This record gives sequence, C-alpha cells and structure tokens, in this order.
Amino acid sequence: MLPGLATQRYLAASNASVGSTVQTFIDGAVVSVKIVAAVSHFPTVSGSGGALIVDLGSVQAMLVRSALAPAPVTQWWLATPGPVPPGLSRLVPPGSAVTSASGTTAAMLTDPLSTVPQQGLLAITIAAAVLAITGFCVSIAAGVRQRRAENALLAALGVAPRAAAGQLCLEKLMLSVPSALAGLVLGVVLAELLVPAITLTAAATRPVPPVVIQFGWSQALLLALAVAVLPVLAAALTLARRPDAAAELRAAEAA
Repeated sequence: MLPGLATQRYLAASNASVGSTVQTFIDGAVVSVKIVAAVSHFPTVSGSGGALIVDLGSVQAMLVRSALAPAPVTQWWLATPGPVPPGLSRLVPPGSAVTSASGTTAAMLTDPLSTVPQQGLLAITIAAAVLAITGFCVSIAAGVRQRRAENALLAALGVAPRAAAGQLCLEKLMLSVPSALAGLVLGVVLAELLVPAITLTAAATRPVPPVVIQFGWSQALLLALAVAVLPVLAAALTLARRPDAAAELRAAEAA
C-alpha cells in the first residue's frame, strides 16, 4: 500500500476522505493508495475529477516487483538556482518542451485573458474615486449655498472665517473619512472575490497554483487619503473669504 495525497475534487468525486484506502490502475496493475492528506490544488492537475499524487519511485518499485514495465514519465520538475539554463533544452529527450515558473508568470501577465479584466478593475477603481470626490465637492458647494444666511449671521456676530471654515471642514471630515475607510475595505473584499475569478490561463482555465493577490497599499492608502482630504480642502476654500454679512442677510430676508 502506497501513501498518497488527494485533491479536494478527487475526494468529492470518489466519496473518499483522508485516511481512506482507494484502488487505482497503473499500467494494468492494481495499486492500493492510502490517502494521508488532502490539498486544494496541485500543479498540472486541472481536470474536474482531481487526482491522486504518489511517489514515483515507490510506484516504479512496485511495478518491478509485479514484473511489469515501469510507468512512463511525461514530466520532470527541476530546481535551478536562477533562470533556466540556455542548454537545458539540448539535455532533455527529443520532442520535450521546457517551461519555467518565471516564463509562465510572464505569459500570464501579458495574456489578454488576465490583463484586460485587471486593467478594467483598475479603471473602475479610479473612476469610483473620482466620482466620490466629485460627489463630495458638489455636496459641499450645495451646502455652502444653503448656509449662506447662517454664515453671514456668524460673520455679523464676529465669528472669524477660519472658525466657520474649520466647522465646515470638521463636518465634512466626519463624512469623508468613514467613507474612505469603507471604500478601502470594500475594495479589498472585491479584489479577493473578483481577481481569482477573472484571472485565467491561455487555455481559459484557472491557474494552478491559484492567484496570489498582492495589494499596493501605498497607492491604495494615497487614494483613500485623497478621497478623505480633497473634499475638506474644497470646503475650506469655499469659506476662505469673509462674506458681506449685510448683503447676505438682506438677501435671506428677501427670500
């Protein structure tokens, strides 16, 4: 009996679990495999039925003991200290293809199936930030028009423009900062859900190993800071000058 790993898809398809013993056929020989652990993904395994993973040397030794031919090897995984050596393709059997992790990564980063959706998400992020800032600024401008009489009364009572601007800035800051933080959290959640779903290989399948999401926290925090601060600056600029208190009060009474 050989120890082996099983993918989650294999366990679901065979109604097995960790600790179960299953039988499989290799070149006509019945091989009993005890599942000692389960993995969610495994390189080169992309079928819907999953796979069993066992040690090649143990399988070959069992076949030799059964007077059977060794199982053919279709793939070799090699570890190199750096990039793929230039002469490696001449050392492998004829007709073999050499691929590398760095080459696969570069191909996925330039593949339209992966890059276009991710660029679309980036464009949506920038558009959402611009819309948020614009919405805050429009709200501030409308609020200033509605509060002209109040601001004129405060000015007539001797309240400095900086104090009135500080009050408005604090009010807008209490709205923009929670909105920026909520947008940042929502962006992280959407990235965790959408990026793995839309990142595909050239064969339109999910990559194995799965996608690793790396957040550009410096850019994200700068964008969130802009969403939080720019509306406050806009509020400060709208009240930077002292209004004509008498004219504003007369206009308020006439209205």
